[in-house]
Amino acid sequence: SAGATVKDLVTAINNSSDNPGVRASLVRTDGKVSLLLSGKETGSANAFSVSMSGLDEVLGSTPKEITSAQDAIVQLGSTSPVSITSSSNKLTGVISGVTLQLTKAQEASATPITVTVAEDTSAISGSVQEFVDGYNTLMKSLKTLVSNGDTKGNLAGDSMVKNLMSQMSSSLRELPSGITLTSLGIKSDKEGLLSLDSTTLKSALEDNPELLSSALTGTSGMLTKMNSMTETYTKLTGTIKTRKTSLEKQQTQISDQQEAFDTRMEKVYQRYLKQFTQLSSYMSQMDQTSSLF
Repeated sequence: SAGATVKDLVTAINNSSDNPGVRASLVRTDGKVSLLLSGKETGSANAFSVSMSGLDEVLGSTPKEITSAQDAIVQLGSTSPVSITSSSNKLTGVISGVTLQLTKAQEASATPITVTVAEDTSAISGSVQEFVDGYNTLMKSLKTLVSNGDTKGNLAGDSMVKNLMSQMSSSLRELPSGITLTSLGIKSDKEGLLSLDSTTLKSALEDNPELLSSALTGTSGMLTKMNSMTETYTKLTGTIKTRKTSLEKQQTQISDQQEAFDTRMEKVYQRYLKQFTQLSSYMSQMDQTSSLF
């Protein structure tokens, strides 16, 4: 419309229902404001062209292309290379389970880049060690609640704690068929605490890279079952929350009963104190009367 500015044009383009996928914005360079049009999607298939009239006075310059829409092309192999074309610099699906992020074009004379994909056994071993440490910390805490040396713990005899400890120990044996904790380098001592032999774990992963995921995180994996089991305790309406609510209710009832009992005892005390005072007064009077004789 008459009197419209470049800013109005940007708004009109971005809000237009006929916009085919173009984003308009304003860029300030060398003290001048320019209108920049860019595609919302990358790649040659998303290229667009612009035709316009009557905007020379508004724009103040002749339109020019800054960057052309193009695809990323990667040559896989050296003798008879296979061309891989992508509309973005992120390649997915070329290598199963691997994403390649392209950062710059390679010179024709440059040495081909070699991509080596291997499991980071050190990181895996560290993650397993974190699980072992976390399990041991939890079991030690639960045992302290039941018994602290020769002293009974605060929750000694509580069935919930004993059931949780029993189920945690049982979960360690709930591995898929043919897999044992020992085969993963995880051992349990007589106290039920775990330790990790990273050398055994590394050897097991070299023989079967999928072993750990199958044993721990698969559909029938130990951690999957353990997570399902502990959720019955930890969820918002779980056993721990229900038990806590019940104990708090009992504590409130006991406090109310104690307060009522203290009130009754105070009344009894005041009654006996009054009676004792009166009796003491009578005895004093009797002593005085007795002394007259």
